Amino acid sequence: MMVGYYTYGSISNETNKSIQKNGLVEGSSWYRELYLDFLVKNGYEIYLMNEKRDWKKYKKFKSVKKSRIFNPKEFYTICDWTKVDGSIKLELSWQDMYKKLDQVTWPKLDLLIIDNAGYPFFPIFTYKLMLILAYKDKIPVIVLDDDDSTLPLLQRANKILGTKIEDDIFIATHYKQQLFTKQLFFPFPYNEKLEQKVLPVNKLEHDYVYIGHDYDRRDKMLKFYIDLVPNILQWPVEIYGDWSKWLESKKAEKYSKDIFKGSIAQSEGFKLLNKTLMTTIVVPPYCEERGHITPRLNEAVMAGAQVLADFEIKTIEDYILKENIVGNGADIYIKYDQFKHQTFRQRRDMIEAQREISRKFDIDSIWKKILENIK
Repeated sequence: MMVGYYTYGSISNETNKSIQKNGLVEGSSWYRELYLDFLVKNGYEIYLMNEKRDWKKYKKFKSVKKSRIFNPKEFYTICDWTKVDGSIKLELSWQDMYKKLDQVTWPKLDLLIIDNAGYPFFPIFTYKLMLILAYKDKIPVIVLDDDDSTLPLLQRANKILGTKIEDDIFIATHYKQQLFTKQLFFPFPYNEKLEQKVLPVNKLEHDYVYIGHDYDRRDKMLKFYIDLVPNILQWPVEIYGDWSKWLESKKAEKYSKDIFKGSIAQSEGFKLLNKTLMTTIVVPPYCEERGHITPRLNEAVMAGAQVLADFEIKTIEDYILKENIVGNGADIYIKYDQFKHQTFRQRRDMIEAQREISRKFDIDSIWKKILENIK
C-alpha cells in the first residue's frame, strides 16, 4: 500500500542536534520517526509529498531514505497564487487552485497522511489544504492534528470553497475534546528506545528545569516557575528556550533574568533532563481545555526526570502519577523537598512507575487503532 505523507517539520533526527537561526528547535522529529517506522515495518510504502529544503542538508530517517518525493513545484506550476495589484489574495488563490487541482499529476496513493494540518503559516497550510482536497474523494485521508488552528482554518476553507472537508477526512487528534464527527483521540506515542538510565540525586546537576519556547502559557509559567524565584531563597529554576519577547516586556523587568538559559537543541535537552531532579508540565489554555498531552511529558519521562503536571490539564490523571499532579507553587516546593531527599531506590521506583503509565501509549496500539478506524 502506498502512503502519501506530508509534514511541515523535520524527518531527520540529525536536526535534534541543531538550533535554528530564529532560536527555535525541531522538537518533534522523534515521534514522526516512530510514525514512519511503524508504517514501513507493517508493509506500507511511503511517498513523501514535499521536499523541504533542510532535507538536502540532513539524511532522512532510515525508513524513508529511499522514498520517492513529490515536488510541490509541480503543483505550483499549475496552481499558482492569485494576485491583485501585485498582492496575493488568499481566498481567490484557494478558489483558483481548487478549480485546477485535477490538472496536477498527483502520485497514485492508497492513503494520505497530513501531519499537523493547522500550521498557521498560510503558504504551508494552503498546500496541505490542497493535498487534502485533491485526494479526499478518492482515498482515505488521515489528519494528525496537534494544532488548535486547524478547525477555524478548515471552516474558512469550507466557507470559501463550499466543501465539507471534515465529512471526508479522518481526524486523529491529540485533543480529547472531539471537534469533528470522524475523529479518534490519541496521545503522543511513548518510545522505550529513548529511555535513559535513572541517576541518583547526588549525581544530578540541575534541580528544576523547563524546556520549551514562550508561547500562550505565560500565566502558567509565572505560577509554576518564574514567580517562585523571588519568593524562595536560592530557588534553582532554569528555563531553556526562546524567551526573548518575554525578557523584552515590561512585566519581565521585576524578575530575575538569570533563570533564562537560552535555546537548547533537543539532543542536549535529553541529556540535561537526565541530570535534572524534576520538571512541571504546563500547556496553553486551549490545550488544557482539550486535554492536549504535550510530547514534553514523554521526553522528560524517557530522560529519567521526575515529572509533575498542572492539575488543570484535562484528564491529566490518565498520564501522570496522581501524587505528582500539582496546583500551585507551594505544591512544587513540597515535591522538590521530597524528591531532593529520595534514596536512589525511591527515585528509580517512582520514575519507573511513571514510565509504566507512559508505556501504555505505545506506537503500535495508537496506529493500529487509527488504521482500524479508516477501514
